[in-house]
Amino acid sequence: MSTILISALINGIGCWLCVSLMLYLVFKPEQPVNIAGIKVQGAVPANFKKLSQKLADIIYQLILTHKENLKKEITAQDKMDKLMPQIESHIDFFLREKLPKSMPMVAMLIGDKTIGQIKEVFVSEISVLFPQLIGQYADGLLEDDRLYPMLTEKLQSAAVYSYISGTQSKLKGLFSKVKWGALVFGLIYGLLIGLIAA
Repeated sequence: MSTILISALINGIGCWLCVSLMLYLVFKPEQPVNIAGIKVQGAVPANFKKLSQKLADIIYQLILTHKENLKKEITAQDKMDKLMPQIESHIDFFLREKLPKSMPMVAMLIGDKTIGQIKEVFVSEISVLFPQLIGQYADGLLEDDRLYPMLTEKLQSAAVYSYISGTQSKLKGLFSKVKWGALVFGLIYGLLIGLIAA
């Protein structure tokens, strides 16, 4: 009976150690370390550039694939409606404050009623023109040759790496459950092997 328990304990501890080592090697060590002439580095740090490059590829392809949807979302009427009060306020400020200072002669010829009419025409025209301009701007932005290299550079930055490294602490609970699962599995496996061998 003691042989069966020892077998279960050895298998349980062995499984726990193996899984713990594997989980540790996902993120650590961050810098390469030589152990008996073998270079050891965590999987994420060792492959960070490749992973971020692949992620940049995926994101860039998604942007290109859904370009029209993005444009529609950016220029959606509800978003334009939220901007219109600010635009109207700027037009009003321009007509009442800046125009009289820049062109005093014109300002003398127009009153409040005319300013209101001009503002109404401007707002009406801008509500049609603005979505088109934003759409054209979004087209230029999404087709810019610098977008992909910039995306890759940002994903390979130290800030992103710090965020990925920080996820290790958020995954501690999950890692702990996996380790305990490995221990239980090892104990059960060891008991079965011990029973079969007995």
